[in-house]
Amino acid sequence: MANDRKTTEKLPNIFYIYYAALFMGNAIYNSFFSAYFSQAGMSESHIGLLFGIAPMVGLVMQPIWGGMADRAKTKNRILLLVLSGVMLSIVVFYLVGNFFHGDLTSKLLLLSGAMILFSAFQNAVIPLQDTITLDYISRHGGYYGNARMSGTIGYAVMALVAGAIFNRLPDSVFPLYFLILCFVFYSATRLPKASGYRQKGEKGSVFDVLKDKEILLVLLLTCVQYTTMAYGHTFLGPYMLALGGNSALIGLANTVQALTEIPFHIKWGRNLMKKIGIHRMLVISTLLGAMRWTLTALSHSPALLVIANGFEGLMLVPLIVGVVEYINSRVEKKLKATAQTALTLFSVVIARTVGNIGGGALIDVFDTMGLNGMRMTYWVLVPVSLIAVLAIGIPLLAMGRKNKTEEI
Repeated sequence: MANDRKTTEKLPNIFYIYYAALFMGNAIYNSFFSAYFSQAGMSESHIGLLFGIAPMVGLVMQPIWGGMADRAKTKNRILLLVLSGVMLSIVVFYLVGNFFHGDLTSKLLLLSGAMILFSAFQNAVIPLQDTITLDYISRHGGYYGNARMSGTIGYAVMALVAGAIFNRLPDSVFPLYFLILCFVFYSATRLPKASGYRQKGEKGSVFDVLKDKEILLVLLLTCVQYTTMAYGHTFLGPYMLALGGNSALIGLANTVQALTEIPFHIKWGRNLMKKIGIHRMLVISTLLGAMRWTLTALSHSPALLVIANGFEGLMLVPLIVGVVEYINSRVEKKLKATAQTALTLFSVVIARTVGNIGGGALIDVFDTMGLNGMRMTYWVLVPVSLIAVLAIGIPLLAMGRKNKTEEI
């Protein structure tokens, strides 16, 4: 990869436009969906179930999308297909949320169906787009982190703007997301074409990727990180509301967490991560996660919760840049899209299922004990992170030293 990037670190502008637009939409989903459902009267356990059960469809769909992309004439066609599915699911969300007036249980079932449809397609977007971007970089040069930083900026701006809008117009969540998706789709049609590399009859699966023990350990530690963040992201909105905050403060908290990613996307941050190495960065970021969840659990005001979100960049960038590039560099061409699919299975499907369903269940358990369920579950994330460092991080460091693969 290093030699390929000597040509240039400048990608075509369409990559920056596309990533910015896509993550503007992600800001709405990550920041405000759970708050929307909370304000609609759903309990924390219902929200955890809603956000946790749907990603399990990815256990079936993700390998299918990855295989289709590796065999397709162009991966771009598959990306456009999944974006169309995401747009359709948002229409379903809007119709159920605004025009269904039945009982809460029936509405929950309909929203669960919409979330399953949404997850079946939305979970595939990031691995597909990353594969297309990395394919271009391998042939023409450029740096993935630059494109991803444009997504970070888009996320930060939209979280703030959307927070102000939804504070006044809470029912505009889905229409605004749909409008952004229309622009994302148009931008995707302008991306350079990326061909599939797997020939007819040539086999390859996620299990082929997982045979690499070092990749497996990286994915396991990544999974723990994303599991804690899945709970943190889903329940940030309800937790902020419980502390006396509103949609504008939810938007501010998400803007802060996005802005903290930027220093690690620019050149000195990239060089620092490369010097430290992907294995050590994962261990450090997991330890910083334990600090973040401690501060979050200690938060008794919206202001402190906003500050706690400042750990996001330190936790997330090694995952969304370092791990993506590390895995892409270790697998052969025919498994590129499948390898990113494996990452999505661990970081989205498994992590969100465990983080949201498990988190929602723990909230109920602590609430029945007369404790603050959301706060106590944040406390649980602290030992989870520390145990992951001992059980996965230390063996990963040892393996990295043995195989001399410390660098990103």
